[in-house]
Amino acid sequence: MIYYLAAISLGFAIGLKVVPDTLVLAGYAGILLFALISYINNKQSTFIAFLILAAFLEPYARTYLLPAPYLTLQYFIIGVALYTLVFKDQKSKYRYAGLIYFGLFFLVEMLSSVRGIELRYTTGILTQTAAMLSFLYLGSKFYVSQAETENYLEVIFISALILSSIISVVYLRGNIQWTSASNFETSGGMGPVQISFYLAIGAFAGLYGWFTSKGLSKMIYLFLSLVIVIVMVLTFSRGGLYMLGLMIGVGFFFQKKRRFVFLVIPLSILAFWGVGFVADVTEGKIIDRYTQDGSSSRDLLVIYGWDMFLENPATGIGTANYYFEVKKKKYLGMMSGAHNEIIRSFAEHGFIGGVLWLLFYISSLIQVNKREGFYRQIAMVLLLVILASTFHNGLKLALQSLILMIAIASRPTQKPVCKKNAEVKRYVEQRTPFMTAG
Repeated sequence: MIYYLAAISLGFAIGLKVVPDTLVLAGYAGILLFALISYINNKQSTFIAFLILAAFLEPYARTYLLPAPYLTLQYFIIGVALYTLVFKDQKSKYRYAGLIYFGLFFLVEMLSSVRGIELRYTTGILTQTAAMLSFLYLGSKFYVSQAETENYLEVIFISALILSSIISVVYLRGNIQWTSASNFETSGGMGPVQISFYLAIGAFAGLYGWFTSKGLSKMIYLFLSLVIVIVMVLTFSRGGLYMLGLMIGVGFFFQKKRRFVFLVIPLSILAFWGVGFVADVTEGKIIDRYTQDGSSSRDLLVIYGWDMFLENPATGIGTANYYFEVKKKKYLGMMSGAHNEIIRSFAEHGFIGGVLWLLFYISSLIQVNKREGFYRQIAMVLLLVILASTFHNGLKLALQSLILMIAIASRPTQKPVCKKNAEVKRYVEQRTPFMTAG
């Protein structure tokens, strides 16, 4: 409880500028420094926990901490991966096929970058891809137990409370201009689509705590999770709601104890109440937004990207050139990203690039689906939501790759060697009611 109060207080202090941005910048740098020191000293759990906190502060750092490079976290994790490769490679016996396919994709992206139109965009794309490859590499080296994974979900929940509190300052100030489009004002001046994704991940982590806790803790998790969901919905970005619904749906699909499916009923009642509440707050604008037809032109961007691929099926148009190609009159007529990583891969790198990306994800899903119990369920939830997020908004956030790393790393260190050990393993997993699958 004390951690939740501290997180909420810190978030409001940052949002109200009680803590000046120079001090926030120092704290942000301190978090990364402490994470690095922890990693060098073989404190893997501490390293990942502080990395999660830094990832949730990334949108604030990109918007308000201007001295910090836009891709600070990406540069950081690339450096950590290189350090691991040179000094700490553990010679893990775990063979992650997805790493091979994504490594080949990165090679194609690098070769294709020689055709880049503007260096700033090309290096940005390459850095994001290299960072994701670095996260995947670390995920193939780490072994994260069920207890550690649950601790990371708790850190995600606490980090989401900080971010929600920063954003909620706008409601203390009042005079919000409600519209029927994604709202930067109610996103704390940060990107609504990205913020809604962060809060969806945080809300899921809170609901997981609700499912697995008892007594007063259960009520606290539920209340704070609902607050995060309301803040998420009020960004007016529909993506967060889709992502949260997907995570809950996948979690229930892989649930062995089917009786927990009936928890959908109280969740539906709470959702109905929540819709009524936010409809009143927004003077009905929220209903207009969530009942709008279309996908904010994302469907058109996908069609344009596919047309680019059909015109250049062998080599594509070159790394980061989608931004400039879509400006042509026959397409959108203005600069825009693809908002869909698979379409971008086909458009910019042709058949080989697109197929390598698909093979990366398909092989990852097949591999984690072979796991058992908690490890299978949580990995499938995290993999599918990240896949959906790259469909909806592309690859833009360190959190996306970080969640992938946790999904890949969340696996038992060794398999049971006899029937008796297997029975003990099943008994232990059954103690966690929501995340137990078979």
